[in-house]
Amino acid sequence: MCSGCDGTGTLASEAWERWYAESTRLVALVSDADREPVLRTLVNQLLQRHEQERPTEARERRCDDCGGAGTVPTEEGHELLAFLRRHRER
Repeated sequence: MCSGCDGTGTLASEAWERWYAESTRLVALVSDADREPVLRTLVNQLLQRHEQERPTEARERRCDDCGGAGTVPTEEGHELLAFLRRHRER
């Protein structure tokens, strides 16, 4: 199993992780501001602005360590792959 992606073959975007964390924080603030109309309005405006500032990059990208396979061959695995490539070309 690839240690870079824990076997998934993909890595989550850090920009999206930060965006989701901030979104969760703002939603919690909205519910906390229920009794304060002015504060609730301000937090809702922040949340709307935040929604418009979504990251433009993909939510996930292919893991560079394993090339998206989710596994990385051991040294013995590399030897076996080299053997198979040599014999497949015949």
